[in-house]
Amino acid sequence: MSDENCSKGKLTRRDCVKYGGTVIGGGLLAGCTGNQNSGPVETGTPTAVNNSASTETDEGTAHSEADVPYTVTMEPVGEVTFEKVPTTWLSTDSDLTDIAFCLGQIDGWIPTPMRSFNYFEHLGMDLRSRYPNSDPYTWKEGEADYDGKEYVYEVEPDLLMFFPERRLKYNKAWKESDYEEITENVAPIFGANIYRNSMNYDQPSIYEAFEKFARVFKEEARYEAFVEVHDQMIQTVKSKLPPEGERPTIAYLSDASDPHRGKFYPVGFDGELGQSKHFRDLEAVNAFENPEQTDYEGLLSADPDVIIIQGALEYTGNLVSDENGESVFNHSQFLENYVRPMEDDPIGQKVTAVQEGKIGPGGVSRQGPLTNLYNTEILAQQVYPRQFGEFDPENPFDSAEEHRLFDRERVRDIITGDF
Repeated sequence: MSDENCSKGKLTRRDCVKYGGTVIGGGLLAGCTGNQNSGPVETGTPTAVNNSASTETDEGTAHSEADVPYTVTMEPVGEVTFEKVPTTWLSTDSDLTDIAFCLGQIDGWIPTPMRSFNYFEHLGMDLRSRYPNSDPYTWKEGEADYDGKEYVYEVEPDLLMFFPERRLKYNKAWKESDYEEITENVAPIFGANIYRNSMNYDQPSIYEAFEKFARVFKEEARYEAFVEVHDQMIQTVKSKLPPEGERPTIAYLSDASDPHRGKFYPVGFDGELGQSKHFRDLEAVNAFENPEQTDYEGLLSADPDVIIIQGALEYTGNLVSDENGESVFNHSQFLENYVRPMEDDPIGQKVTAVQEGKIGPGGVSRQGPLTNLYNTEILAQQVYPRQFGEFDPENPFDSAEEHRLFDRERVRDIITGDF
């Protein structure tokens, strides 16, 4: 089947990029309609994948993998079959975008606002020039309805890295029939919620989804190289952790918390997928046994040794702003928004973390492989400074060389393909 036929309109995108029938009859949202046992299985260590260079046909002729149809399965989209490797892609979820970047897919990226933009910028990746007017900070929905169906038709990607149930829940402009239409006329949909446990299917972890997308993009070598970096970091972390009885308690407060009004929303660590992976890897102790909305009285009752504000380092225009063409964390504003109100409250000022000045900015909550590396290093310094070095809020990504938990140059080389 030729691309020429596609471009002349003789065939739909569905004819040119074949996929499984999971979208038909509403199956896209119900879960995997193929082999229910072929989805990801949670394991302690990410799984390496095969990276063969060619495939033998029945005639005995070797062909490039790019020319041979292949399938990848992940809930809830089920089995998706590709005739060729996608070259352009659209995602409005920063964690999935992170995954694609780590697999070397920056050139095929159709830009949308990105919460972890500053992480990649700090690593030396040029994302800024790819935005309209080279201005990612001010490019909001007024410039393009990047989350709408019409925009999908406009940019016509080869792959949509979406998990549809999120849009059906939060974007009333989307209907389930729209997804059937998009997959029929534009591109296959492949994605899942790796952020938190909130869906009625077996949700993949960050690295389980990472492996699946490595198969989609045929970038297994990059995936395996990243797994090696990740595993080395975890090994280092485990070797330095203090004994369990000496670990401080932590209150991980949602970015929806408002210290000025005395409203706090603690976040759990266990079973919360990507948003709290770094807490689990650092074997952090949650100050709240049952995380639920609370006030200053509840915060004092839990009396955490450390308070972390979720998402404070995200590139959303709240605490991270642009200065001279670079994204900068505004620590002074963080103090005004979160620390000063707790210090000024007659009950809040009694909390151990407040008294000891242990209130820190949390990393981007929608974590992919790169953001998780940085977030783990940042949190380790905030919680265990004696073992991992002091966290510098003025330079959150610039740890001293001896305190870095991963090799920046190695990671950059993996992303750029120089490894």
